[in-house]
Amino acid sequence: MLVVLLVMGLGLVATPAQAQDNNFVGVSEVNIVVEDLADAAAKCNVSKGGLDAAVRLPLDASRLRINPHALSYVYVNVSALWEPRGCAASVQVELKRSLAIPGTTQWVYGASVWDKGTILTGTSSYVGKGVNQSVTDFTKELIAEWIKANPRQ
Repeated sequence: MLVVLLVMGLGLVATPAQAQDNNFVGVSEVNIVVEDLADAAAKCNVSKGGLDAAVRLPLDASRLRINPHALSYVYVNVSALWEPRGCAASVQVELKRSLAIPGTTQWVYGASVWDKGTILTGTSSYVGKGVNQSVTDFTKELIAEWIKANPRQ
């Protein structure tokens, strides 16, 4: 019985990944949107400029172009908490784009078609470095998925 449930579970895991590949098709450029940070973020060594760079540098090295006017965008949201004993941060990176609703003439703007996230805790130095590294790593994962869906022709 356990084997059957695992096999069924594996099938469920594969389906969203296959659908997600299609969500990258047609995206050739993205904007970068970094959500404003609360004051606690600075105490945790997290800055908006650092987050922007953590996305921008991997994108600059890829075929996925940055365009501040693009409708598709990489969205970064970091929420940080600080107290004298240390910091905690929630990190979220998403690809958002416009999608047509099948069977209609309507569109959804800013639909999240890919996302990764994590939670970090520790000293302010550790959390600050970890947040930036997580955003860089997630951006590289996004680019890898985009490349699979948009191979060179």
